[in-house]
Amino acid sequence: MQTKRTRAASPAPSSTASTPAPDDARPPAKCGRVTTLEDMRLAFMERFNPDKFSAEEILQAQMANWRSPVYNHFITPPTITEVDGEVRYKFVCAKPTQTVEK
Repeated sequence: MQTKRTRAASPAPSSTASTPAPDDARPPAKCGRVTTLEDMRLAFMERFNPDKFSAEEILQAQMANWRSPVYNHFITPPTITEVDGEVRYKFVCAKPTQTVEK
């Protein structure tokens, strides 16, 4: 017969300790890392300001940094589309069976 091991109980929280608000509970971002969708949007706007650059110029700048071999699977360059005022790229598979919009 095996003996069951038990874990010592954790100390009870102090009554003076406050529970952090949900925003405070998130660990701090690593240097240069984007943590929320809004942060991502702001970082994109700072780097690729659509008031200064055309959609084609932004696409070319982004493509220059694409290093993943997955992009080789698609026809280059992707088609630029606009949905509800938002620019998106339409990736067409090199084998014309599937289309992915990002």
